[in-house]
Amino acid sequence: MSNAVETAGGGQRKLLLIALAGIFIFWLCALAGTYIGVVQDVNGSAHNQVSGSTYIWLLGIIALGAGAVYAKRAGRSLAGGRLNHSVAVFAQVLVIVTLVTGTIYGFVVFVGNAFNRAMSGSGVDQNELMRVVNVYLPIILAAGLLVAVIILAFVHTSNTDDEDPNHA
Repeated sequence: MSNAVETAGGGQRKLLLIALAGIFIFWLCALAGTYIGVVQDVNGSAHNQVSGSTYIWLLGIIALGAGAVYAKRAGRSLAGGRLNHSVAVFAQVLVIVTLVTGTIYGFVVFVGNAFNRAMSGSGVDQNELMRVVNVYLPIILAAGLLVAVIILAFVHTSNTDDEDPNHA
């Protein structure tokens, strides 16, 4: 993987740009998700409708995690140096930020949607399918994302790719 990154023109700089692109995409998704959520709340159309803001936020967290994990895994195989060390530490911090953000996202989705009937005071129940799509599916997807980030960033390292499969 390091040869492909180094020959593409930049090594550490390219990995840093990939990590920063993940942050930028997360920021754009956070802005779009917040705007869509506010528009749905103001119009009152969010009751029996798929919450688009929930999935846009999840898309941003996926982009953040993908950039962080790619930079961490590819940066491990590059030659040493100050910039390489800085990129590796930055990617490690981004992985931790992704895990924390994904965890907070799961709590916010559950608390924000699970008790909407009690808080709204309208007494109108949400459709069961919409409840599954708006509450439980995003939580399951976020949990899957967190497990994938943990496995790719910490458990399945590039050193295990080179080992003999007979000694597993």
